[in-house]
Amino acid sequence: TRYYAHDWPGAPTSGKTEPLSEIETLVRGWRDMACEAAEDEIGIPVFWEENPKGACVTADPGWEGWYGLLLWALYRDQEKKPEPLPPHWLKAIETLPVFAAAQKQKTCRYPTLAANCEMFLPFDADVVLYGPDPAGEEEIPIGSACELVRELEALNRDTWNASERDIASWETESDTARTLETYAKRGYAALLRVARAAVRMTQPIRLDYDD
Repeated sequence: TRYYAHDWPGAPTSGKTEPLSEIETLVRGWRDMACEAAEDEIGIPVFWEENPKGACVTADPGWEGWYGLLLWALYRDQEKKPEPLPPHWLKAIETLPVFAAAQKQKTCRYPTLAANCEMFLPFDADVVLYGPDPAGEEEIPIGSACELVRELEALNRDTWNASERDIASWETESDTARTLETYAKRGYAALLRVARAAVRMTQPIRLDYDD
């Protein structure tokens, strides 16, 4: 509700939003539908409270951080050495060999990351759901916040084996190198912090596309 009401740190200050009561009704209806779909899939009740005054946790890794993390996980899964990023790589990410190879694989060490989910719900299962977002604009992949935490922690063990202190520093340190690894580390630290908070608070995660 706070996301679609633009009531969160870093939210767009321009643009029309519907009255809060209408947004809350819309999101609660979507929440109930999503919970039912998740329960049908995993056989366990799923639910979270929607509160327009509730606490939220945000991060701003940028699209370089998010897609850098995705590519880093794909390279590790395919046991390939990361290649230098080409110019304008964000616009050409789907043409990169490691990304194309991932579409042909049947299994992955990090399936929730590889699915390029746009939302993560507070249920505990290794499944990815597909359905409309709360605005009903498009069908998106929706993953598990609990599984996301597990995959992120496994990715750290498989690659950096970094301490919690080191990981925390990645989110704020200056990114002068502009390499895949520095982007991936920034995205990793931001997403791990938010994912752990979502599990702890029993709340969903929504990626934001606004600049």
